[in-house]
Amino acid sequence: MLPLSPESGSYFAAHDTLRSTGPMKQAILFAGSAKLLTSIDIDRLAAALVKPSNMNEAALEHFTALNEQCWVITNTSELATIDQILPTYLPQLAAIARQSSKNQRAAAALTAQGYLLAGLVALDQLDYPNMERYSQLAVEYSKTAGDYNLQVAAFKQQATMYLIEKEPYKALQTYQLTLPFINRISPLLRSRIYQGLANAAARCDQNTEALRYLGLAHETFPSDWEKDPSFLYADSGLSVLHMYDGLTYLDLDQPEKAWQAFDNVDGLNPKITIGETTQLEFMNLQAKTAVAMRNQELTRNLIEIAVAKADALNCKWGRTEAYEIYQQARLIWSNESQIKTLGQLFYK
Repeated sequence: MLPLSPESGSYFAAHDTLRSTGPMKQAILFAGSAKLLTSIDIDRLAAALVKPSNMNEAALEHFTALNEQCWVITNTSELATIDQILPTYLPQLAAIARQSSKNQRAAAALTAQGYLLAGLVALDQLDYPNMERYSQLAVEYSKTAGDYNLQVAAFKQQATMYLIEKEPYKALQTYQLTLPFINRISPLLRSRIYQGLANAAARCDQNTEALRYLGLAHETFPSDWEKDPSFLYADSGLSVLHMYDGLTYLDLDQPEKAWQAFDNVDGLNPKITIGETTQLEFMNLQAKTAVAMRNQELTRNLIEIAVAKADALNCKWGRTEAYEIYQQARLIWSNESQIKTLGQLFYK
């Protein structure tokens, strides 16, 4: 990953925001981004770096559009493209955000979003140290922006990282940092925080709290979630709501309820519009649930399909998750030859 942090030269990972965007609209936006992303006004950035007041409304709109196109890319298999785009403007934008000017807060908000994007790329590359660094920078710049939505989104990204690293108590503590702002953030992001709290609480054996937060997640989920102010970076949507239902029930040792939750989306034959990486994520989650239900045939089929999908997308985390599920299956069906042969999928 290219260095993006102007402070240290090193820069800060569920991904797939814009989950409701239809395939045709995605294609149009992604194609249109190519022209936009090659039109970065370096001279305008340089002028603003010397004198932040030179950052006018037109420049802000330009960099807002850049960020938006990067969020669109997160819903494709071209996530690594963001790693090439961000270094072309984000360090300079961060420098402007640190200087006092009438547009400092707006520049800080754009910078915070940039670091959230970088965190997603780091997650895709399984680069947890950089993901942690970038999410912390997102917190810092969101505070400068005075934007509670962005600040909570940055904490959420940190908490997600801790869950991935199997540190549920750190995740729970980080999610709890958002509670003082819970009534100041958008409905979609509020629901997403409750989803994360439910899953973290379940992993910490706080079962009653987990179910309470799961109820709040559904109560606060907006019917018009696609129009929510934090839609771009909330990392949420209908598929995510069902996903956290399933994750929480898995950690509560209720695999049948988890299967029902995941089946509301279904990675094999999606029942709602989702991106390809989300489809892969659900395949792996359904495979994990099949293991918990002790369904050997379903487990084998889902692992095989998930590995093929991960390879097609060149998705490291997807393949890693499938391998972890395979290892769980080996522990349960240690003498089954059909389970053992699945290992060939990971050593070719």
